[in-house]
Amino acid sequence: MKPWPHLFSLEVVLSAGSTSRTVGHHLFVLLVACLSSLDIANSIPRWELDCATGGHPPAEPCAGGYPWITWPVPSIEHFYSKMYHVPVVFSSLLRPEAKKAFWMATHLWEARTCVRFIFLDEPPTDQPYLHVHLNEDKTVCASKCVGRPDALTFGAYPCIVSLGFCRTAKYIPTIAKIIGMSLGLNPEQRRLDAAQEYEGKGPHIHVNWHSVPDPIKEIFEPRIWSYLGSRKYGYAEYDYFSLLHVPHIIDSKKLLFFCAKCHQIDAIGQATKPSAEDIRRLNDIYSCIA
Repeated sequence: MKPWPHLFSLEVVLSAGSTSRTVGHHLFVLLVACLSSLDIANSIPRWELDCATGGHPPAEPCAGGYPWITWPVPSIEHFYSKMYHVPVVFSSLLRPEAKKAFWMATHLWEARTCVRFIFLDEPPTDQPYLHVHLNEDKTVCASKCVGRPDALTFGAYPCIVSLGFCRTAKYIPTIAKIIGMSLGLNPEQRRLDAAQEYEGKGPHIHVNWHSVPDPIKEIFEPRIWSYLGSRKYGYAEYDYFSLLHVPHIIDSKKLLFFCAKCHQIDAIGQATKPSAEDIRRLNDIYSCIA
């Protein structure tokens, strides 16, 4: 049984001060997402798609979003190594401790991929960028985008990263998780074959919907744009130990899901760094050279 469009949600936020260009951008993103959703029943399996390469995306990404375009390279060495550069701008309200924690979290992704983060004092005028700011709501630690925030257009659109409770080195794994989402990876439990069957694959987890609080039910809703593999690598096995997977228990008692085939279920959602599969997928999305 294939998933249907109503199972998927799209968050489009329009601020009161949006310019006509920004409104047009959001409407374009909405149109692309709707057309992709309506075509899901007749589409090829997600692992038969080619991932975007060289800053020239295909009709739809093989992951949660499009990869970031290449930032102007700072040296000839970077040019030949084919690095992807993601501009980062910190809010003036961020304390040095929070900036350092974010910087250390970026290294967890830089260590084994071709993605590099470029820290700027001012927002760029012609490129998308990560805008890391302080959120007074200390229950929040989140990214407003999955992948490049400007979809198929090109402009200086910010991807807002909110640091609420995750402001210190203690939360580096949590910050690394939202960075992974900003780079284009959806949480593992949102794959099309996570909690349901898709093209003969899955389900890999069984969600206890009656135990999942209403405010977080969406974290188990399947997303069409989630990495399931690519034409180059084939089908990607479900990664229970992905940095981007949620734990199976919250509040020490509420069982969110169970799985018959997974081992060490208590370790799910407890990763402190990207898994080997997280790294392989990001390298596939960005066509990194091993």
